[in-house]
Amino acid sequence: YEGGQHLCGYGGAENNQALVDLFRRANARPDMGTLYSEYLLAWKATGAQTFVAFNSLEAPSKWGCWGLARYHDADLSREPKYKAVVDFNAANPKWW
Repeated sequence: YEGGQHLCGYGGAENNQALVDLFRRANARPDMGTLYSEYLLAWKATGAQTFVAFNSLEAPSKWGCWGLARYHDADLSREPKYKAVVDFNAANPKWW
């Protein structure tokens, strides 16, 4: 259905600006790309055939940082989740 990180506040925590800022920073860090790479390899190791990353493009908000890229004009080499998915697909062309 949908794959990817799920860092977002709920039940009122979405209004905690310090938490929202923490999640935004976490999603922009190179470490998030490393986690996505490990996540995709683990998914593949299960024998699964299809992974649907949610979603390709979306600006961060208090409701989450869902996009692989955060902005239309983003430097994609600096979007860790996007880069991890593209690199994985390049390294595994016949997997999906």
